[in-house]
Amino acid sequence: MAPEPEPFGFDERYLERRFVARHWDILLVLFYAILSPAGDTMIWGAHMIIYSTDAEADRAFFRDILGFRSVDAGQGWLIFALPPAEVAIHPAEENGKHEIYLMCDDLAAAVQTLKKHKVKCSKVSDLRWGLLTHLTLPGGGQLGLYQPKHPVAARRPRARRGKPS
Repeated sequence: MAPEPEPFGFDERYLERRFVARHWDILLVLFYAILSPAGDTMIWGAHMIIYSTDAEADRAFFRDILGFRSVDAGQGWLIFALPPAEVAIHPAEENGKHEIYLMCDDLAAAVQTLKKHKVKCSKVSDLRWGLLTHLTLPGGGQLGLYQPKHPVAARRPRARRGKPS
């Protein structure tokens, strides 16, 4: 037995096709907005470089202490996946200065964990924009670590199992 035709001779499929044909541009924008976490931008990530006099020790620190996943780009050259990131543009008297800060939700707990691994951390500064320390990498370089007080643009990752202790 054949289904009864819709009133006026239109079935649901016809109405769906007609809607899509009229509004494909809006649907396409919505489709890309849903798929792209940062919206429809040409930049999809950032690559940072930390120069070190002991790169091997600093790579081991990022892998073993901070627990960042990595890929081997060849010959043991590790590139680490980082949590979501954000960038701030500050006024300066000259160009070319860049700083890298890692962010956390509980600086006191992070410092305590780092100290268990014999990582040196500077005295915590309570600043207008957050609680800040600088940790010393095995190669001797410094890296900022702070607990922001300001709104954060990056999406926080969900807690994962097996966090380094």
